[in-house]
Parts: sequence; structure tokens; C-alpha cells
Amino acid sequence: MEKVKFALPNIFGQDAVGLADFARANGFAAIDWSLDLDLSLGNFLRKIESLGDFEVRYHCRFPKLDLAYSDIRSEYAMAILKRMAEMVSQAGGEHMTIHIGLGLDDDRDLDWGTALANLAELVSFGARRGVTICLENLTTVWTSDPEKFAEMIRESGAGVTFDIGHAHACRANGLIDGSYGRYIALQGDKVFNAHIYHTETKACGHIAPKEIGEIAERLDVLKSAKSCEWWVIELAEPIEILKTRDMLEEYISQNGIRGQGSGDGYIEEALDLSAR
Repeated sequence: MEKVKFALPNIFGQDAVGLADFARANGFAAIDWSLDLDLSLGNFLRKIESLGDFEVRYHCRFPKLDLAYSDIRSEYAMAILKRMAEMVSQAGGEHMTIHIGLGLDDDRDLDWGTALANLAELVSFGARRGVTICLENLTTVWTSDPEKFAEMIRESGAGVTFDIGHAHACRANGLIDGSYGRYIALQGDKVFNAHIYHTETKACGHIAPKEIGEIAERLDVLKSAKSCEWWVIELAEPIEILKTRDMLEEYISQNGIRGQGSGDGYIEEALDLSAR
């Protein structure tokens, strides 16, 4: 990794114009846009036109719509996710993040073989349209386990979206042992996106870091993912996003990483990660 782009999630829902205004006013050059299941292709493309000044990547946050179901629900999910990938392609997008197990507390209705086969099919479908399908680690089911997560990536050819808040919640709740680095080390150069915040709880959702020390260990791990320059500050409140962005800018400055997030240009000296 030689540079970092700080990306905004669409904190104003499907209001692309409002998001673009906020991004320009606060020096963001990148948007991580969460797709809407009910939006037509035409309306979607018009919204994305409003983001023409920004680099945009895409996020499918659809709880309980899962390609791993052991019944016909997986076919429905595949049809929806293929439609989303087609829309992303038509918008000129190149990355789309999906989930397996989102909104599910256990895997009782899921099938491992179906998950791998469908994920691989979706990855191939996206690749033919110039879209890299990335799988995000969650706090439940298989992707919360670094080894199972790595197997899914290896068997399907998917890219990785590394959510550092989910990783923290897993370790805090005793779901994983050992280093956060297992999520990264097992993936090689497949990590293309990161979601940045402190942790997640059922009661409060995503929680911002109070100070950089709360997330520094995970950022140190993330530095080793040379293919990951896309850091989404995945928080809901604008003031929390801006405060976290300030912390991250200080972190990358101290670590010699080039940053693009505040509109102030790149930090000139890049960290030589090849020596790590």
C-alpha cells in the first residue's frame, strides 16, 4: 500500500446530490455507495451521474438476502446480486462488496457447498462485466472465522472487503482467538477495500473510535495489505466521520503512507512495505 483514499458511505440514504455536496465541502474524493433493491436502473444511473466528480465503489447491504441458503431463496439472492452487478457495470463501477450471513445468527438454513458454488458463479459473472466481487467479513456465521473466510475467498476467487469493526467485535466476543492479521495474511493480495470504525454492537451499531489507539493495531495490520487503498469510514454521523478522518490522517502521516482524503494532496513520502 502506497496511498490511501478515504471514502464516504452514503450517509444521506439515496440522496446523491446531498452526499456530493457534503463530500466536496469536506475534501472527500471517494464514495462507497450502498445500493437500493427498489431503485430502477434509470434512477440509479441518474443518481450516480450526480457523483461524477468522485471515484465510486458499491456495497450490497441486504440483510437475509443470501446466496448460501440451502433452498430456493439462494436462487432469488443470486438473481438480485447479478442484477446489482449488471447495474454497477453500467455505471462504470469496478468493485462491489457482498455478504454471506448478513442478518443471520447461525447457519442452520445455509449450505456450505451452495455458498461456494454461488459465490464463484457471481465472481465470474462480475468479472465478465469488469466488476470485482468482494466478500466482507461479518460477526456471525462463516465469514467471522478467518480460516473459513479465507477458504471462501480461495475457492471462489472473490476479492476481500476487510471490516476492522467486525473483526474487533468477533475478538471482543470470543468468536476468534489470536491476531487480527489472520484476516489479512490468509488473503494475499486479494484485499481491495476496508471498512474503518472501532467496533459494532447490536444495541448501537457502528461505534467511532475515541482515539487512534483504539484502532491502531488493526490499521497496522491493514498496512500490510498492499492492494487495499480504499478505506471507507463506515459511520452514520457526519461529525463522527470527520473526527475519525482527522485521526486517520494523523495515523497515515506518522506512518509515511500517502493519503488522499482531506483535499490537501498526498503526503510525499510513502512507506516502503516491501521491507516488512
